[in-house]
Amino acid sequence: MKKLLLFCLLPFLLAGSYAQTIVSTSPENKRVVVEDYSGVMWESPYSHIRTQHMQYMYPGQVFAICIHEGDNAVPGGDDYLDLRTPWGPALLSQTDYTADYLTLTVNRHYFPDYAHNSGTAMHASGIEDAVKTIMLDAAYVNVAAEAEIDLSTNELTVHVEAYYTANGTQSTNYLNVALVQNELVSWQEGRMSNPNYCTTNDNEYREMAVLRQLLTDQFGDEIATTTSGTFIDRTYNWIIPDYIEDIEVDLTNLEIVVFVAETTQEIINGNSCIPELIGPPIVKMEKSLIGVCSGETIQYKDLSASDITGRTWSFPGGTPSSSTEEFPVVEYQNPGEYNVTLSVTNSYGTSEHTFSNVVNVQDRSDIFCIEFDGWEASHWINTPYASELIAGTDQFSLMCWVFPMFYVDDWTHFGGIVGFREFSDAGGMSFYILQLGGTSLEARVETEDGMFTIGTPDGALELYEYQHLAVTYDGSFLRLYKNAELLQELEATGLYGNAGHVGLNIGGALLGNYTGWTFDGEVHEVTLWNKALNEQEIEQYMCIEQDPKTIDNLALYYTFSECSGSSIIDDKVGNYQGMMLDITDDNRISSEVCEYTGVAEKPLTDDRYEKVMVYPNPVKDIINITNCEGADAELLNMTGQVVQTQINVQGNIDVSSVPDGFYLLRIYMDGTQVVRKVNIRR
Repeated sequence: MKKLLLFCLLPFLLAGSYAQTIVSTSPENKRVVVEDYSGVMWESPYSHIRTQHMQYMYPGQVFAICIHEGDNAVPGGDDYLDLRTPWGPALLSQTDYTADYLTLTVNRHYFPDYAHNSGTAMHASGIEDAVKTIMLDAAYVNVAAEAEIDLSTNELTVHVEAYYTANGTQSTNYLNVALVQNELVSWQEGRMSNPNYCTTNDNEYREMAVLRQLLTDQFGDEIATTTSGTFIDRTYNWIIPDYIEDIEVDLTNLEIVVFVAETTQEIINGNSCIPELIGPPIVKMEKSLIGVCSGETIQYKDLSASDITGRTWSFPGGTPSSSTEEFPVVEYQNPGEYNVTLSVTNSYGTSEHTFSNVVNVQDRSDIFCIEFDGWEASHWINTPYASELIAGTDQFSLMCWVFPMFYVDDWTHFGGIVGFREFSDAGGMSFYILQLGGTSLEARVETEDGMFTIGTPDGALELYEYQHLAVTYDGSFLRLYKNAELLQELEATGLYGNAGHVGLNIGGALLGNYTGWTFDGEVHEVTLWNKALNEQEIEQYMCIEQDPKTIDNLALYYTFSECSGSSIIDDKVGNYQGMMLDITDDNRISSEVCEYTGVAEKPLTDDRYEKVMVYPNPVKDIINITNCEGADAELLNMTGQVVQTQINVQGNIDVSSVPDGFYLLRIYMDGTQVVRKVNIRR
């Protein structure tokens, strides 16, 4: 690695051949550098989402470096990437960390309220307070960087400048230059704590800001003079290999993070830049869906790098068949697999690539809803960044159809139906409907004035029957509706939060690093509105029968009508695609819009029937049943086949011979049926 070092002492802002060009000479407050000691076998996404929240709230002020190090960074299988580096051990050891905790540092500063011990290692729960504290401090040095990559040689050139606006507290400082890579896809433990970074493939996670190379020494290169007016100008060069430790280096997803530290601790200021790519363009594209039904559309995005001046798309089998737009929308009528060709031009030349069989078009055969499996903690739908549709307002609504299939018997089995739910230090933004104990409901909104929660008695939901739910907020009241009739209302005030990165969850609720609140039942026809709907409007739009693009204030609309694939189409404008996380096409089941067409067991109104309890659940060998002595029972698998019959139930049923899996327990009482879903798991 070549380092070209230049040092100048400027008593004020001395004009000359080495005058600053990119760094500010005006006094600034500190920017923040979060060093997250991550691991693919660890709950690292819990801290990632908190750093992401700070980056969203303070753009250009918070920078992340994820240093994969420690026992939990050792891959547990071939699907996990080994992202460790030679610099990780020394960096981690100087933090005074405790191995059993998530570890990160914020500007390598000691925060006693959140520290593991007596060093800079701190708990993830303190990120928000630490970031805000650092940003209030004045920095005596500013730092900036610019970079470029010569695509003909893969040579990276980084130009760094620093300027001292005041005297440093130490006579020697250290300049650090780190190369990080985004969008590295790996299996990741605890990924559901940060669903925005999940992919639609099982267990996959988008690792961001991963440390790949230090262009300076382990703890930086020395700055020997730190008095006011000192100007530092340094250039670093490095030939980027195609692979680092068998992991490909994607030149289009690299970032430079620079910072000045006093010793191995106490970062005074930091900054970042994206390298400019010098050479013919690198062709990249993204599409909104992998597969579509006949007559549906796909939106394409040209993500090619860099400085694209023109493009030409070719869409065999699509309408239009070609385009020069950056984000074209293409309709496909006939079933089949289709290629896409993209040719892009910049000042250095033209590049072209054909993406083979990237579109799968199928005949539309049915209308679907999504059935969620309850105990599967990671099986739900997430729409990243959807909270920005209503952020900073006090007028919004959320609606859906549900078909609940489980009487909740324990808080760990609460069911997230639909909405936004996240701890305040990771964005807050709560606005949701949740199934609590039994068949009760919770609706909540979190605003700048506080948290406002509605809780219904048991019986609000009816098992094994479709019903429509809506929650609205108008700046004065939070209201919960069932079938367009008001269930409860609560006085509530204040504007919704401004964090636009929080995802909309369907069929699950996020609660920090605990993600087990998945709904057991079916969900259909989800709508988000930037208006507080009244009863008449709720009834009008329970079943949308007109073109959704013509409906005012409808912000997002899911019908789950996709033929296949893991993406969920936003039928309103197409900008907010949902992701089916760890659930498959098997979870798509036939349904009529707003009307359940399968066999429905009506809920029972007699208190005795409502109090039928089945426990434990999950169960190994013996199912205990209360309040149904003398009844007959059948155990059915999920295809409807009777696998066991019990006559004259007396408190329990032995299922030790039944294989593991989900089953329906149908209990016959006085000519009426009670159905409970059970999970046999050993």
